[in-house]
Amino acid sequence: MQDDFVIEQQARSLNPAEDEPSSRRPPVLWGRVPALVAAGAMASGIVLQEIFGLGVCFAGALGVLVCLIAWRVSLQRKHVAFGSDLSGFGPGFFVAGALLALASAAGLWHEATWNWTSRDSLSRLADLRSQGVCLEGICRSTVLVERMHSSFAKSSPVAMVGSNSKPAEATNDGPGSDLVANGEAAGQRVISRFVFSVESLGVGPEHRRVCGDVQVDVEGETRIFQPGDRLRIYGKLSRPAPPMNPGEFNYADWLYAQGIVGHVRVKHREAVVQTSDRIPVSWILRRWMSWLRQRGERSLEQVIVRSSPELASSILLGGRQRLDADLRESFVRSGLLHILAVSGMNVGLVVLLVMTLSKGIIRHPWGLAACGLGTIALFLMLAENDPPVVRAAFFGSAWILGSRWAGVVEPLNVLGLTAVTLMMLSPHDLLQLGFQLSFLAVATLLIVARTMGKPQVIQSQSEGAMAASRWSAIRGHRLLAMLWQLMIATFVIWCLTTPLIAATSGVISPVGLMLNIALAPLVPIILWSGYITLLLGMIHPWLAIPSGWVFDWSLYWLIDVVDQAAGWRYGHFVLSPLPVEYALIFYSAVAGMLLFRVHRVRVVMLALGLGVIWLAMGYWPRERPLRLTFLSVGHGLAVLIETPDQKMWLYDAGSLGQDRRAARVIGQAVRHYGSIQLDAVTISHADADHANAIPRLARDVTIRWLGMPKSAADPDQRVIGEAVAAVASQGGIIRLVQGGQKFCLSQDVEIEFLWPLVNREEPLLSRKTTDNSESLVARITYQNRVILLTGDLEGEGLVRLLETPPGMVDVLLAPHHGGKRSNVAALNQWARPQHVISSQGPGDVTTGLEQTFVDSKIWVTSKQGAIVVVIDRAGVVTVRSQLP
Repeated sequence: MQDDFVIEQQARSLNPAEDEPSSRRPPVLWGRVPALVAAGAMASGIVLQEIFGLGVCFAGALGVLVCLIAWRVSLQRKHVAFGSDLSGFGPGFFVAGALLALASAAGLWHEATWNWTSRDSLSRLADLRSQGVCLEGICRSTVLVERMHSSFAKSSPVAMVGSNSKPAEATNDGPGSDLVANGEAAGQRVISRFVFSVESLGVGPEHRRVCGDVQVDVEGETRIFQPGDRLRIYGKLSRPAPPMNPGEFNYADWLYAQGIVGHVRVKHREAVVQTSDRIPVSWILRRWMSWLRQRGERSLEQVIVRSSPELASSILLGGRQRLDADLRESFVRSGLLHILAVSGMNVGLVVLLVMTLSKGIIRHPWGLAACGLGTIALFLMLAENDPPVVRAAFFGSAWILGSRWAGVVEPLNVLGLTAVTLMMLSPHDLLQLGFQLSFLAVATLLIVARTMGKPQVIQSQSEGAMAASRWSAIRGHRLLAMLWQLMIATFVIWCLTTPLIAATSGVISPVGLMLNIALAPLVPIILWSGYITLLLGMIHPWLAIPSGWVFDWSLYWLIDVVDQAAGWRYGHFVLSPLPVEYALIFYSAVAGMLLFRVHRVRVVMLALGLGVIWLAMGYWPRERPLRLTFLSVGHGLAVLIETPDQKMWLYDAGSLGQDRRAARVIGQAVRHYGSIQLDAVTISHADADHANAIPRLARDVTIRWLGMPKSAADPDQRVIGEAVAAVASQGGIIRLVQGGQKFCLSQDVEIEFLWPLVNREEPLLSRKTTDNSESLVARITYQNRVILLTGDLEGEGLVRLLETPPGMVDVLLAPHHGGKRSNVAALNQWARPQHVISSQGPGDVTTGLEQTFVDSKIWVTSKQGAIVVVIDRAGVVTVRSQLP
């Protein structure tokens, strides 16, 4: 009986909330975790303000007034109109009003901090456009050297690297020759990047005092400036470029959220000059930490021989933009991208390691807490205030201080307090994906740990002390219990974060679920050995050799696992990103289930039902107009055509020396329009800037049909061979097309190829090289509207086309990127286009187009971003650009 009583008492200790009298338990959520409820209210206000504007904030203020009036009325014992007792609803009305007020204030604060600038702020300059300037100020960050791969030499069949000959594309009258002149065709482009705090701006003879941070990109590897150095910079100042294409990441808003309002490009290292050796006192500590960081990175380069030093530095200190694009892509496909981000896991493991080693030296609890807080502060400065580290630092500091003062802290309250503090300091951080994923993962982990409880071993008092022979079994039992909890938490985190990732990036990695569970023991070993190597390397590189050997082999094994997982056929799936509203509905429903404590079985069933509805709403077929998107890919061409029955056709896919960027832009646009496959891809001719993106594009997008003219079927054309191999590996169909053929893609849309006309008796491989004059010309007709796609048509091909019967063209693709030899007056008289679209790079000139097509509206992708042409069922043509 005594043993049963002990077991019952210990079982109650596992669930103290059930044994506690209901009168002592707070009956509502805001009584248990008020900080978390306040954070939810603030987040709701910011999100609603971002979606619906300031009107929702004023509506919330009106709701506050209504709640206060209702609360005042409910204080009376009887309400005459209803004849019922409403006194119990008084606190509820008051809390509702308080939460509405908090949400409205957060929305207004977000609007104010996003748009408010000081009088002398750099962002207030109306003429902040690409122009030569002289800037003076202070370097704010460590210089990061990025080595960006240039694919021109690899992809172009005519590139002659290391010789005096020029590629064929560079000899045209369009742009492109500057890429070769600047050395970007050599296979690698080096950029030194840092953040610069501007104090003085000079444009010509005029100088003015300004303030604001800019991002500086210096061509080549410059000397390592330290934070606090006073510099004078000569370069081109411009605003950060907004998204140029549909579905593209808004890099400008991301920089603005970090306080960076401008971008400076410097072409020569000598244009960055240090003006003074005097260092402000406030920068001494940060400068010293930057020196330690660079010393540690140099030690990593000496001890890391099997894996990548850049990967080691990225995992330990951040800055994954320096990694090779293929390696980053492998981490994304394998679902392990979070390992590259310095986050709360890094901070927690470092603090745990330091405090564990300090227990034998520091005995006082407050001394141990000070050691933990100091470790967090030093790590924060070493990572140069990286946003994930800032979030982890706030959370860890609040946890340590709360534990010392109160003894026991509520983890969800600490999380809510951290979120409230960060949203007060920078409310627009809530809209960043990293912020959302961090708090969602930590909240899920805390809730799962709270639900499952701490693994314990129930022991009877009659047994006395535990025998030493059973200690190993009990320890193994606890280890298995902790491993089981870790697996459950990983599964729940993956399930809850997947909708958010799918709604933003459109990538789902089921293999990441298995790898995160399997690599759970390896990740702490990698991080602990890495930070020990970094710390010892700061003292002397020889001291870091033993731990560096473990770190190097761990990274080598991790890279091998990531590469293998990224290559699995069904390891990841690329979906079209869903609208953010669907994700908000999903997470609101999940939060509602947690608030009202729905039964677990009902929670699972309701979550599954919501997931099905969420997917059905996002992928429900809808009738659409004919839409053509002339993507901005630099000096190249990519036209995405979407038919009313949602068939996808891509006309050309390439960019001179930027196949990675072109493939990324096209893939993002395809997913943005709600598809993950291309029903057809046609190549106008075999130049690299029209076809070199297809191999990389085929990794994320399924291509069912690939067509090209007969002149492109040349085995000497490497870019065509890679494209054909990529499509054939997916089981796609390869076809040759020519003038006079009609392409049946949609019943309502007529597609006819006008050129080149090929003699059937001519041998298939009679030509040794490709020719722009044989570019594939396609005419699209829908609702009596005509669109003409011309590729790089010129010379004989252009003459032969103009010999055909003329007809009015609504939208004309300017042949050969707007070059003068192709866009002649005869073409204007033959087509009489209403709109002329030129796909070209930043250095191209459009004055020739304006002089040739005098009665047409000229659109240029390098200046206006992607150009979208929409033809509805009434035949109305609408043309709009991505940029105003």
